[in-house]
Amino acid sequence: MTPSVFPPRPAALHGRRRELETLAAAIKRAHPARIALVGAGGSGKTPLACALGHRLAPGLSGGIHWIRVGAWDMRTLVGMLALRFRSGDPHALKALKR
Repeated sequence: MTPSVFPPRPAALHGRRRELETLAAAIKRAHPARIALVGAGGSGKTPLACALGHRLAPGLSGGIHWIRVGAWDMRTLVGMLALRFRSGDPHALKALKR
């Protein structure tokens, strides 16, 4: 994990231990290429994802990529992913320079 890209471990995870255990077990079983936590703002998705990343990181040889999607349009999202992974269509990168 790159400290400048991945957030620090959350100090507390209030009421989310069961979800953390369930997600960690499911990921270890299924080995998904990507996961997304979806829910209302303020519901604790970010600290849960961060705690999950810290828990699973030692067993993931390819590492973890922390990408906050937010409410971006598809063009901006593609541009940000292209920048992160240093690939992609140069036209997509222009989406970040508007």
